[in-house]
Amino acid sequence: MSVSNRVKEAILGTWLEPIQQWGIESVLDRTIIAANHQYSIKTVFPAKSKIFRALLECEYDDVSVVFIGQDPYHDGKATGICFANDTPDEPRDLSPSLRVLKEEWEEDSPTQAFDPSLLTWAHQGILMLNTALTVEQGEPKSHSDIWKNWTSVFLSKLSKEKPDLLYVMFGKKAQEWKSHITHGHTLAVVHPAAEVYSNGAARFFGSKPFSKVNQQLVKLERPIIVW
Repeated sequence: MSVSNRVKEAILGTWLEPIQQWGIESVLDRTIIAANHQYSIKTVFPAKSKIFRALLECEYDDVSVVFIGQDPYHDGKATGICFANDTPDEPRDLSPSLRVLKEEWEEDSPTQAFDPSLLTWAHQGILMLNTALTVEQGEPKSHSDIWKNWTSVFLSKLSKEKPDLLYVMFGKKAQEWKSHITHGHTLAVVHPAAEVYSNGAARFFGSKPFSKVNQQLVKLERPIIVW
């Protein structure tokens, strides 16, 4: 069984052609089918139409940075962009990880108003990727096995085809994927949620990931991110 090209064009945008050229389309098909089955029997996030939103919002030719998280929010706030929320009514309504990310951003390199959707970052060439693109309601890491094959081959092929990308790996789980990044540059960062669980002792605060990203982009002679 495979997924139609029409469907894949709609959900992958400019990434479909390179994925086909890399020879990993069959892995993608199997993963989509497995994920779709979960939507048919359980409550799964994000909305099915947003599973591959990170790819749609950051075009293949534009990508220069890859943010790697773990899996989507399992409380219904997942948007298909790692760490992001749809615009909340109040700042206090931000998900804990995003709230911590925002606090560090405020102390590091802010140059514009904070966008909780994080689309302003994605549109500048940051692929806002989780290692699992779906999750069961209330069950973190529940779909890790569904996505592990896809994520491993995707990161491996991407790193070979675009060898000067910068990969920012948030948390120990994301950092376990470093072995699949055979070319490129990596930056290990504490996961923002760790500050929540540790009452501020995890040292995400003060790590300045945003300015470090731009410092690396300058070295690579790539456009910096307007944070």
